[in-house]
Amino acid sequence: MPQHITSFYEPAWKPYPYPVPPNAAGPVKHSYAAELEAELAKQSHPSSEFCSCFCCPCCPCMPSWMRCVCCIGFLLLLAISVTAGVLAAMFKMPKVELNRVVDHPAGLERFQQQSTSQMAFEINVGLDIGVVNPNIESAAFEKLKATAYYPTNPRQPVGGGELTDIIIGAQATTNFTFPFQIKYDQSKDQDQKMLLDLSQKCGLTGAPKKDIAINYSLTPTISILGFPFSFTINNAARFPCPIDEGWLQENNGTLPKKS
Repeated sequence: MPQHITSFYEPAWKPYPYPVPPNAAGPVKHSYAAELEAELAKQSHPSSEFCSCFCCPCCPCMPSWMRCVCCIGFLLLLAISVTAGVLAAMFKMPKVELNRVVDHPAGLERFQQQSTSQMAFEINVGLDIGVVNPNIESAAFEKLKATAYYPTNPRQPVGGGELTDIIIGAQATTNFTFPFQIKYDQSKDQDQKMLLDLSQKCGLTGAPKKDIAINYSLTPTISILGFPFSFTINNAARFPCPIDEGWLQENNGTLPKKS
């Protein structure tokens, strides 16, 4: 075989990268040198190659280091989202229970007559409430709001109460006293059914005294990972009537008659 043909095919069977032939010159020599230099650069920086390949979907128009920063931020955001999702899936709503009725936490008298009207008064009590938290994380009630309804008119609010910033311990029962107030306003009791029922329960009509029953809706607003969630609990409270016969005498015995 002629010598010039052998030299032409000789590079094809040599392993890559192969040394530059001594007789190479011009563009051929430059191409060999560039390929060899690129291969050595890849071998000397394996982490850079991995980062470049791994982060190629992230902002391909940016430099390699910016793509790495983009990917790291994305992975951190993904980890936080997964953690938040797991905690939210495992979260159980705390159980709110009424233990008993006690005195008002601010020391208000249980019965207070308003100076604006003889037939306007307030009944002030405290609700001893226990919150059972089964979760491994503590919880915070941003707000706990109650609305009171008297059984004679279950749609007309007659008072309630509100408490804010309550910390509930993890896997524990937290007790606190909730301020609760019932306001009687004759303008909202046109048929006087509420006043008549209170008079009978308090023994002002000669009947034996009985406990007052009050319906209420309790709405806690709980903060979970910075997001507020609310739910409503309907319950009832019973306690002795704080109105005595002295109040009846001060109002000249003015009581509605049972229809």
